[in-house]
Amino acid sequence: MIHLNKFLLSSYCLSLGLLLTIPSSVTDSTIGVAANGVSVRGFPAATWELSNLDFWIENARADDDDDEEDEEEEENVPPVNHSAYSDACGACHFAYQPGLLPARSWEELMTTLNDHFGDNAEMAMEDQQTLTDYLVQNASNRYQRRRGSPSQEVYLRISELPSIVHAHHELSKKQVEGNPQVRSISHCEKCHTKASKGSYSEDEVDIPGFGRRD
Repeated sequence: MIHLNKFLLSSYCLSLGLLLTIPSSVTDSTIGVAANGVSVRGFPAATWELSNLDFWIENARADDDDDEEDEEEEENVPPVNHSAYSDACGACHFAYQPGLLPARSWEELMTTLNDHFGDNAEMAMEDQQTLTDYLVQNASNRYQRRRGSPSQEVYLRISELPSIVHAHHELSKKQVEGNPQVRSISHCEKCHTKASKGSYSEDEVDIPGFGRRD
């Protein structure tokens, strides 16, 4: 049996473009590679005595696939599918998908429509309740575990969400605030070519006057 330490085993997987996490309880001296693959002494056979190295590689590859799915999930939200919301809110600004904000933010926004960022956006109570129900039921914390605000702070502006701020931190003022066609990262539809469909992938960004984002 050829002995292989954790560093070399992880490096081998990295050379294949995979990330392999080995528990700290597994020491260098317990890892060995034989003709039939990898075994780790001192652990139950069902857990650690593997028929071949491909088992670990496939599990590492599956973890990487999950990470890619998480990243895609972070870049997409369900599109708006409520005509009353599109008509009422989309008449004045981009109709933000409910999944961009947590429920508590939507609840606060919908109870302060008399001063909606300096404008009076009040509506009939029945309509207000209908839209509130739609927004809250489809808010970020209802379908995604990571999007939106991780704290209990109530963010009322999309552009103040930590995740949104982080996603745009590399952009220059010339590209956003100083760009007469953009002005603010809250104007999602100005650069995200498929924003109306709930898709916010970097591959679909086209900044007016600057082109696609590298």
